[in-house]
Amino acid sequence: MNIPPPVRKFEDLKPITMTVIVSYDVHDLNLPMLFRLLPVTSRTIENISSLPRKQGKIKFPSYMNTPGEILNLRFKQEYRGIPRSQNTTSFDHTILGDIGTTSRITAIKLSATMEITGALSIEHAKETAEYVFDYMRHAQSMLDTIMDNKDTAYFVRDKYLEYLMSGISMQDMSDTEKKIWDFYHSLTQGCSYTYSEMLTSYLTTTDVKLYNGSLDIKSCSSEMTNLHFNIGISINQFEFAQIQNTAPFKIMFNNHKNSSVTLLVPYEKIVKGKVKICEHNIRVNKSGHVCYSGPGPDKMRNLYYAFWKLLLLNYEKIRSDLPKDITLSTSKATNLSSSWYHTLDEQRKFIHDIITDELVK
Repeated sequence: MNIPPPVRKFEDLKPITMTVIVSYDVHDLNLPMLFRLLPVTSRTIENISSLPRKQGKIKFPSYMNTPGEILNLRFKQEYRGIPRSQNTTSFDHTILGDIGTTSRITAIKLSATMEITGALSIEHAKETAEYVFDYMRHAQSMLDTIMDNKDTAYFVRDKYLEYLMSGISMQDMSDTEKKIWDFYHSLTQGCSYTYSEMLTSYLTTTDVKLYNGSLDIKSCSSEMTNLHFNIGISINQFEFAQIQNTAPFKIMFNNHKNSSVTLLVPYEKIVKGKVKICEHNIRVNKSGHVCYSGPGPDKMRNLYYAFWKLLLLNYEKIRSDLPKDITLSTSKATNLSSSWYHTLDEQRKFIHDIITDELVK
């Protein structure tokens, strides 16, 4: 029986990781004070030097992922929280950080826009951004509360500094006193007395504005998306490179050095008002495993089907002699029943649509 290749619909592929740019309603962003006032974890990691690293930075263990918890922030050669490397990377106009979410820990770059790395979807990126924006709103709300209740804030600050020296907490606090106390505590836990005195005194005496704007999300766009899939066979890399080396693809392959064939397709990207030429990158391993990196799903779909079209038209030519099991999933376990044949018929129809460009938008 002629079983077709296990082609998946593009819409069924789930990104392995995405880099997403979040545009939001903001201006006059006070990055130096945001760096001080965003809440950062007080947790530590034992034997942090023994953790695996990627590009010189530690990989946080999964148990450190708590939704909404900021694990670290870096800004102007300073850091708060858990450092990921000895040489901490930072910038003068961007706050860098790592934050937990419902799915995984993601990395953020906060400035007039927010760049999120490690997202699994646009919705996941929005979740990450909203954690940060909620913290920003809360911090500004507390600063306004302090300015509206300056006498109370002075009193709480003095009691809080006494607590840092004596360990004796303030008792019978009003709701406003408790809010201010908790705010001071969240900002200074684990910090020296000198730093705590300086920060709480500054916040009590200075009308600080962290931002102007609503912080509402205006748009989210993918800058980079990584997809993984399998073509179902081991490939003869030389034959594959020869066949795929046609428009729109450019092939990168050296039979003596490479363990994979790379297909490149250029595209234009606007960076700071200037046109930059970037490339779709499709890396195909000898086993048939494919890693596809591109600008985003909306710009990758047609190229995905163009890749499969060339492959399907030459499927037998590129097949390697190495054994490769093909598994075609169905919704229910079946033998050679009518539903199994129906699934095969659907797959053949899908492949026909790819070859005839019916799926190209």
